[in-house]
Amino acid sequence: AEQLEFYENHAQPVMMSLTRVANRGIDVDLKLRSNLVGETELAIEKAKKEISELAGKPLNPASSKQMQKYFYDELKIPPVVNRSTGRRTVDEKAMVKLKGRTKNPVTHKLLDVCLSYREHTKLLSTFLTSKLTSNGKMVTSYHATGTVTGRISSSKTIFGLGGNLQQIPKSPIRRMFKSPSNHVFIKADLSQAEARCVAWVAPIPQLIERFT
Repeated sequence: AEQLEFYENHAQPVMMSLTRVANRGIDVDLKLRSNLVGETELAIEKAKKEISELAGKPLNPASSKQMQKYFYDELKIPPVVNRSTGRRTVDEKAMVKLKGRTKNPVTHKLLDVCLSYREHTKLLSTFLTSKLTSNGKMVTSYHATGTVTGRISSSKTIFGLGGNLQQIPKSPIRRMFKSPSNHVFIKADLSQAEARCVAWVAPIPQLIERFT
């Protein structure tokens, strides 16, 4: 009953608005986007070359098998294990942990370059080469029931266009989005939203008094 009430009072009323926003899309500076693609591809190639140089052998950072073999079997660094699968992993979080498991400065540098490679490949595939609409707009699908907490989520459309517009990193990529003529972008955020919820749900009279 509580789930149905939440759906009817919270999720369902915003679906039409979210659909309108998603379908309208955002203008993209195509020239800047193309330049960013070139810069990112160069950064990726530079990182790949540096990784092999630091490793002293050809090492493909896109190959999980090669990376695991190099760090865990050859360098003998204590492996990071995925709690869900129970298997060794070399994902981004694992690489950050590996930096704390070795004192070798060359290995530290190698891990930093690997993380840079992962960051740039993600930027390229997720934001810079995602498909735009025929009129050059970036679109998305907003999901009113996308998370267990009630927050909306964002992803590609059912037609494979656009991508997640809620997780655009703080980087030059943000500059490629343009506001329409005679319009501007604004940023709106709730003030201490989580703390306020805790204050009222707990309840904590002293905090409530401060907030009000």
